[in-house]
Amino acid sequence: MAAGLGMAIVLLNAPTPAVGQQLQVQVKIAQPGAGGPGSPGEEPVKHTIEKFSFPEDRDTNLKFEAVLDYLNVKNEKNTKWKDVVDLSQKLLDAKSDFFYQYQDKDRRRVSVKDEVSRIIGTFNKDGREFYQLSYGPIADGELKTATQSGYDLAKLAILSQKYFHTKAGAQATLLLARINLEFGNYPEAAHGFQRLLARTDAEDVLDSKALFQVTVALRRAGETRRPEIGST
Repeated sequence: MAAGLGMAIVLLNAPTPAVGQQLQVQVKIAQPGAGGPGSPGEEPVKHTIEKFSFPEDRDTNLKFEAVLDYLNVKNEKNTKWKDVVDLSQKLLDAKSDFFYQYQDKDRRRVSVKDEVSRIIGTFNKDGREFYQLSYGPIADGELKTATQSGYDLAKLAILSQKYFHTKAGAQATLLLARINLEFGNYPEAAHGFQRLLARTDAEDVLDSKALFQVTVALRRAGETRRPEIGST
């Protein structure tokens, strides 16, 4: 920007927008008058930047709310795990991710894929076993394909995102974290290890060698807190 020009960014619709609501950003560039910046002759020139929004999808919202409804039963023995697991996986398999806004007092806005993955991690023993039985074989096949393709990073990343809570998904995440650590991608390695640490079966997934690598990755990524297993 040329010297002497002042710039201010003004957010229209100042309150936090609801899901799907557009947020418009306006930039004002002040053109100095004869007396320089701040003089009476200065006239702001307004430029409106492209609008952006938090994308939502009605069908995705309905499926996600159905998952919540199935889980929100008074007796866990009555939980329809097939419906819960299949709906959850459909949301993880979707090509696009969307935002969902909880209608509680905090009105939290979350990524549907991230939230579904988090919720799967909170399943009780019956739910986790049903999920593994339903999608473990598919994840095993994708892990075999990824490793036989020279540890294809893209395939491993997709597997880690879609089937993280299967045994193969955990293995893919561990492989990615170790590869990132080896190549010096410390933030990515730390993120992968932290996801594994949060699993309820983290002690089974991470052996002593892996725990040492966790410490190295976190320190080199600038994380000073002591890692905790099963922190979610």
